[in-house]
Amino acid sequence: MYRLYSQSGCIFECKMRLGKTKTLGGCTPWFYPSPNTNMCDPWQTQIFLAAVLDGGAAKTCGHCLPDLSLIHI
Repeated sequence: MYRLYSQSGCIFECKMRLGKTKTLGGCTPWFYPSPNTNMCDPWQTQIFLAAVLDGGAAKTCGHCLPDLSLIHI
């Protein structure tokens, strides 16, 4: 979704994918930007948010590397 890489952007995209996989039909809530995706109903939104806000999501998104500007040599 982003042109330039950032760790926070990577984690956001990862959690969006995670939330979409947990909902029936792969939807996203209306308040999250996601092109070409179905909009969740209120019940699906609750499932989506539970998946995104779950503490275990951090392990799923562990592949997101730090920003290069934050690395000190």
